[in-house]
Amino acid sequence: MTDGTFSFRWGIDCLDAGYLQIPNFMFRYYQEANVNRVEFLFIMHLASYKYETPSSKSYPSLPTIAKEMGLSRRHLQRLRASLEEKGHLTVTHIEGGSSVYDFSGFAKAVYYLWMNEP
Repeated sequence: MTDGTFSFRWGIDCLDAGYLQIPNFMFRYYQEANVNRVEFLFIMHLASYKYETPSSKSYPSLPTIAKEMGLSRRHLQRLRASLEEKGHLTVTHIEGGSSVYDFSGFAKAVYYLWMNEP
């Protein structure tokens, strides 16, 4: 009989080592922060391009992310606009280059929900 706990692994050493680090509270509270599943997946895809230093920038293009997610570029533009309207995303457009995505609004929202959990 099981006590309801479980262990998870991929079973391939390089996958079990992990690459994208997302705090658990983001998974637990994104819906409470008014982010839907597809928006959250969009955030995760963008986060997978993040570098490890605060000043570094990643440059995934919308067509790249759209292809990875199996969505149209237009759909991703709507996701981006929705996250901006909710205050979860600030986009800095760079002339002649890719945009920089700042999700500190989302991070602060889910962090607040986690810290104020009853």
